[in-house]
Amino acid sequence: MEFKPDPLEQDSKDNSFWTPLFHTYLYSLRHSFDFKGRATRFEFIVFNVLSWVLLYLSLILTFGITTPFFALLILVANFALIVRRLHDIGVSGLWIIVGFIGVTIQPSLGSVFFLGWLYLWSGSKGENKYGENPRNIEGFWNLDKNTSVAKDEQ
Repeated sequence: MEFKPDPLEQDSKDNSFWTPLFHTYLYSLRHSFDFKGRATRFEFIVFNVLSWVLLYLSLILTFGITTPFFALLILVANFALIVRRLHDIGVSGLWIIVGFIGVTIQPSLGSVFFLGWLYLWSGSKGENKYGENPRNIEGFWNLDKNTSVAKDEQ
């Protein structure tokens, strides 16, 4: 499985500001059912922020007609992304159950702690039992070369 490094650490002279954001979002959508591997904080934050923006745009522009379908798509993709983000932190994806229990028992406090953990905790350095560090694998953002983006789309 190909992963990508954090685009903020890459030299992106040829790409616009939005290119890494949309490539990250589409990468996450293409891997909606992929529960193996790791996801960086950047991927997690970009996916969640753009999902909220697109969900609100869907609600406004289509008068709510397509919103349930889009919300279901985001929910499934986010579930897999949370599991991969937990893997990046170095814990089992089953910790998602603990997060849902915390959100169910005390919604505001549970959400703050669980999402704060996912948003703020850095991934484990180097390789862990869930795979190689996504930041160490080269090629995703170098769109000029035939690298992992092109391989992923085939």
